[in-house]
This record gives sequence, C-alpha cells and structure tokens, in this order.
Amino acid sequence: MDGTHSLERCAEVTAATLRSVYEQLTRHRVVLEASLLKPNMVLSGADSPVQASLGEVADATITVLRERCPQRFRGSCSSPAASPRRTLPSASTR
Repeated sequence: MDGTHSLERCAEVTAATLRSVYEQLTRHRVVLEASLLKPNMVLSGADSPVQASLGEVADATITVLRERCPQRFRGSCSSPAASPRRTLPSASTR
C-alpha cells in the first residue's frame, strides 16, 4: 500500500471504513450472511520508515476484522490478498 503511514494508522482507517460499511449495509437491510467481504490487510505504508513484520500484519488484520465485522458475518470473509506492489516476507525466509 502506498504511503508513509504506520501499521497503527492503517488499522485505524481500516476499522473506520469497516464500521461505515457495516452501518450502511445494515441501513439498507443487506443480508450480511448472504454477502462476502474481501478485506485489505493492515499494512505499513510502502515508504514508512518502520515496516511491520508478517506476524504484526497478521495480528493487526485479524484484530481489526474481529473488532469491526459483526458476529453473524464473520464466516463470510475471504482472505485478504497481498498488495500487488509489495510482497511481504514469507515465514520460510525468517
């Protein structure tokens, strides 16, 4: 993800976005169990001086999804995909 933002800032923005999305879906009476969410991963910006580790990215992403996705929707979440411009280090290289 482009930018100089921290992992924490990305988590804040992702949480705010998910909150807004679910408020609007509820407002428009969308059946959440019949929908699918393709979320982003919570990442440090590509130009951030501090890059989050793979574990930190996973923890932050899962935390935001657990906190912001309604309980009845949690089984309808696909795995976030890595940004095409940035590849995270794989666990096998650590």
